[in-house]
Amino acid sequence: AIQAFNYKNYQVVTHFQVPFSNNSQYYFAQNDAEGNRQYHHFYNFDNIIIDPTLFLDSEQYYKRVEKDKEVCIKTSKAENALFLPNLTKFELVSTTARINGQKLTHYRLNSTYDAKNNKQATFLGVATYQQDFYCKQVSDQCVPVRWEIHGRSNFESHQDYYLLEFQNYSTTLVEKYFNQKDLCPEFTESSLKRQHPLDAVLEITNAQSNMKLINRINNDKKLTFKAAPNKFLKRGAKNLYKINRVHDPDLKECDIKDQTVPKHLDWRTKGVINYVKDQVFCGSCWTFAAAGMMESRMNVLLQEQSKQQPKIRLSEQSIVDCFWDKHEADTFLASAGCEGGQQDYAIQWFQKEMKSKFALEDDYPYYGQNDYCKPSRFTYDKFEIVDTCKVKRSVKELKKALQTGPVAVTVDVPESFLFYAGGVYNDPLCQTDFQDLKHAVVAVGYGVDAEYGEYWIIRNSWSEYWGMDGYIYISAKDNICGVLTDSSYVVLKMK
Repeated sequence: AIQAFNYKNYQVVTHFQVPFSNNSQYYFAQNDAEGNRQYHHFYNFDNIIIDPTLFLDSEQYYKRVEKDKEVCIKTSKAENALFLPNLTKFELVSTTARINGQKLTHYRLNSTYDAKNNKQATFLGVATYQQDFYCKQVSDQCVPVRWEIHGRSNFESHQDYYLLEFQNYSTTLVEKYFNQKDLCPEFTESSLKRQHPLDAVLEITNAQSNMKLINRINNDKKLTFKAAPNKFLKRGAKNLYKINRVHDPDLKECDIKDQTVPKHLDWRTKGVINYVKDQVFCGSCWTFAAAGMMESRMNVLLQEQSKQQPKIRLSEQSIVDCFWDKHEADTFLASAGCEGGQQDYAIQWFQKEMKSKFALEDDYPYYGQNDYCKPSRFTYDKFEIVDTCKVKRSVKELKKALQTGPVAVTVDVPESFLFYAGGVYNDPLCQTDFQDLKHAVVAVGYGVDAEYGEYWIIRNSWSEYWGMDGYIYISAKDNICGVLTDSSYVVLKMK
């Protein structure tokens, strides 16, 4: 008889991949369910161990990389991460499946959520989330080989696919990994709850409740947008929008000469905007807003010089790793990698401390974890930041600022925002005050809908499979979501 592996007590090395986002990570994990102990760490691109994390009962000890050092943090009421599945609810599909020439046993779990009384068949229907697990029968147990987690909405506008490949699975535990004094002899108490990427994939927040929300949105005639199930149906997205509100950064309001602005503007059509990226499970939206705004404005100047110039792609990971900012009057980090930050401080850092030296994405690729800073990779210096500017809070001023290139903005993110699928977003629950803004994005233009009025074209960092190919149109009425509240840009010149 086929017997499942030991999913309670084990150690394993895993290659965790998010193919649609071109993201790949390796980690080692050791689990002792009976002792309520768990340890894991990641390997960076240089095969150096980073982010070692230890769970002992309900306490978590996490050694976080901060630029060029490691800092130990202790969190109470933490929960263990999930590294291998419990196959209790899986069904046996085959004992002769073949992957990469290996004969494997195949298990499958299907989970279906049905929108009852669905009147918006174009956007809603049945959303199926499937997991496929493969193991190799060795003696009396099935050794984990591969775990696929994927889902698709019925209209196929969004798909997530996660691939985990296992190596060196063993049921022999090494006691040294559970030694808290070796890992973190001294630590700082924090409310931080460190989350493993796989938790974000599998965490259930109440899918049925979210389906009811989606139905309410699509049946509310006052709302001018549509919603649909997507990757946030089951897990939410709180780990993705992390703007650390310490102060309103003291950027000056730059004067922009009065001008007649066109009725429509869309920088996507002008060859200066890169493809929509995915921050994956790191709270690094602020780095994507800063890099996305700056690289686009660089591309505007390059296009003016020659239409044949290739687009610049700046490195978000370089900001995650290298810009850790703490203000004298605060004990809270204003910028803390995957734990959040503010794009306004980041662009000031590039101007004042980095002297307009940047790292390109090809030289400093995105990893999605806090890692050691690599200063030698900041080699791109063809542009100088002349000024860092805040936009005055008016529709007219933001339109004027957009004439010279995209603008970084910060928005609120109510639940309805997560499931946006089209139309002009106008949820009145989307707040406008500075302290309510949670998520950094990039405004790349504006337009007018014949029925619903003016809107902003907003580029998100949740992949092309969210929203409308990664974008959302937000109503320009009443400063919905706070688009006008905290918007900024840089003034550049070519050297």
